[in-house]
Amino acid sequence: MTTLVEAMLETARLVTPIVEGTATGGSTTTLIDTNRTEPPEFFTGGILFMTSGDLSGSCYAITGYGENTMTIPTAAAAVSDGDTYAAVPGGYFDKETLKQAIFYGLRGYGLIMLVDESLSFVAEQAEYDLPANVSNIRRVEIAE
Repeated sequence: MTTLVEAMLETARLVTPIVEGTATGGSTTTLIDTNRTEPPEFFTGGILFMTSGDLSGSCYAITGYGENTMTIPTAAAAVSDGDTYAAVPGGYFDKETLKQAIFYGLRGYGLIMLVDESLSFVAEQAEYDLPANVSNIRRVEIAE
């Protein structure tokens, strides 16, 4: 299943230049890549997608860039040496605009069903407890 962040990254790849690289260090608020040669502020206002490491599958607004360092809002873990990333330079679109564009595009599909085939069943049982974090059930299909 594709996540929102994966859809955002693939859409960004289609409509804007993407810079990919490998971090040489970082923290919970920075990504450092000493191989970057872009001028100061090049990535400011852009989007950072983490593609490996503890933050893989997450994305952040880039709030500043200078001296090979991208600044982001506080992440759940630190960026580490060797983590890979993709970045949208500033000036194209920001994280929220891209996210809203994805949501707008999905509107035409109506409700999107989530299929969870990991649930087990017991023959002749009529009631079940919902798994943790499952709510807003609109339809249940029962196999014969």
